[in-house]
Amino acid sequence: LKSRVLFFYSSIFIETQPHHIMSFSVVPIGAPDDHFNRVMHGWQDTGHRKARMVEAAIDEVQDTHRFKPLWNILAQLDLRFSEESLSEDAFRQSLEPEILKYGAAISLAGAILIPCALIPVLVRESHSTRNPLGFQNWDVRLALFLIWFSTFAMAVSFCLASCLRITKNWFKNWNWELCFMIVATYYALSLSLANFWHMPLLAGRQPSNVWQHDVRGMEVVILLAIDCLLTAVAMYVPVRACILWVLPCCGVGSYLIMLLAFDVVMPNDRHLTAGAFGLLAFFSMHGALKNEKRRRENWKALARVIETEKVALEQRHHIAETSALVRGLTDVASSLCDFLLYLSADLKITQSERTHSAFFEADIEGVHFADFLDDADADRFERFIKLVSKSQNGALCLPVTVKRSSARSMCHLLVADTGERDPRYLTCVHVEGEDIRSDADKCASVNGSVSRSLEAQDVSMQDVSRPSADPPGIGSFCATAFSLPPTLERDFRTLGLVRAATLRDAPVRSWPSSAEMDSDISFSTYPKRDPPPPPSLTPVETRAHSLRQLIHQWHIPRDSKSCCHFHTVTRSLVEVLNYLETLGCEPLWSTVGNAQCPQCKSMAPDGWHKCVVCGNENRLLS
Repeated sequence: LKSRVLFFYSSIFIETQPHHIMSFSVVPIGAPDDHFNRVMHGWQDTGHRKARMVEAAIDEVQDTHRFKPLWNILAQLDLRFSEESLSEDAFRQSLEPEILKYGAAISLAGAILIPCALIPVLVRESHSTRNPLGFQNWDVRLALFLIWFSTFAMAVSFCLASCLRITKNWFKNWNWELCFMIVATYYALSLSLANFWHMPLLAGRQPSNVWQHDVRGMEVVILLAIDCLLTAVAMYVPVRACILWVLPCCGVGSYLIMLLAFDVVMPNDRHLTAGAFGLLAFFSMHGALKNEKRRRENWKALARVIETEKVALEQRHHIAETSALVRGLTDVASSLCDFLLYLSADLKITQSERTHSAFFEADIEGVHFADFLDDADADRFERFIKLVSKSQNGALCLPVTVKRSSARSMCHLLVADTGERDPRYLTCVHVEGEDIRSDADKCASVNGSVSRSLEAQDVSMQDVSRPSADPPGIGSFCATAFSLPPTLERDFRTLGLVRAATLRDAPVRSWPSSAEMDSDISFSTYPKRDPPPPPSLTPVETRAHSLRQLIHQWHIPRDSKSCCHFHTVTRSLVEVLNYLETLGCEPLWSTVGNAQCPQCKSMAPDGWHKCVVCGNENRLLS
């Protein structure tokens, strides 16, 4: 260490005295002190100042190592969080309610004790015949009363400000921990210095010559008062240890200085008084340190609980969204697909029904769904399930061929991950057609149609088991599917999946149309029909007529300045519109029904035969 410091400062000396380079280039690392001193004293007079700088730096380093255990002990008393995930400011703000409540109570108690202790003395000293208290000349008693009046003002101010912070939520940006420490430290210094015994001694006078009463017992009273203040702060006010040390250092330290520097009532017992006072202060601060450790542990546990609740809330939101998706897909699939299948996490069929067994011509409960697929489709289906679980944003479509006892069905699967244990996957099956011919003829027919479709699109057939074009009728079936994330686009193309974004616009058919099948009725009880056309737009005249019929039920005061009462009422519609704009949204709002009058184009409930707006008695169109 000495050699490193020496070579560091030698670089400065070289720049100023280059002819003394050899005088300090012979100090090796680990050289003894006498060798080091010989080299140091071998410098010329111009280098003595540099040598003294080196020795001072070495002494400073040695002093630092000498006091290192003390610094380690002080570092252990600093309980502030060092983790980045835990905010020290957030912990300090969590202590603010208790600091306000208990700090205001202690300040109020201290403010009440001040007049109770000083008013009798003030009255006694004012009526003294020997040395009456006056305001014309300087008096140590007047200085004492002024100091305690300022202490009283600070305590009352803190109490009032705390009440305003609690009740009115004022002073949000104040550091209440620091404010309380200022008041408490000032109170402790006033107790140590501005008392009936020490204040005259600081002014160079004897207490017995200043006060009318005997103040020799004031030392014990002040000691107990300071200890009560320290104990109350340590037990009730959660001030952090990194700031709390100021209070005992100022209060106890100033009292001990006065105890050792000035006359005392019992000079032979100074060491006993100082030792007892030091132990009382130590016990108080040790209790405060333990309370802070407990508070910090509780706060960290509460922070972990809050973080866990946030994660649980996010999971509940995700489950709710998934459940809503499942309900929506169930409603859509009940009208657009042929039947629904529920698959467990291991892709086994659960909650099967009779219609399922009738379609597969076997009992399918607990059977792996891939057993009903071809080998190539089974592999594609398992990879497809992985993509559905990774996407986490909706459902995906997959064309497959389902094996049955008497035939093979060309189907489209719309699969959604529910996120639950059982059932894990909701599978909507839409049957496009059946082939009851022999396996060889069926395979040749299907391969031929697939080849023609791929040739029309100029797409290679590498690693694709099924084309990705839109089959007939599947556009409406997969309209609820969501697009795949960009990160899964490669797997999407490999599997030949069908996305909602490409279903409506795909012009090429890769599956045989319904005309090529034996029947245009799929495996369901309802034929394939086009949806009805949407209702016509209700004209402005009809809307105005229906509204005019409605305003007859309103009572609006007449306006003498208006041309007529009718226009007075119509002008009040603006208030109605403004009020309706302030109401919340209604996503499920709809008309009273699906029936529409062919004459005035107003809507009516289903099954009505007369329009309430125009009076048309013809059958309303649904």
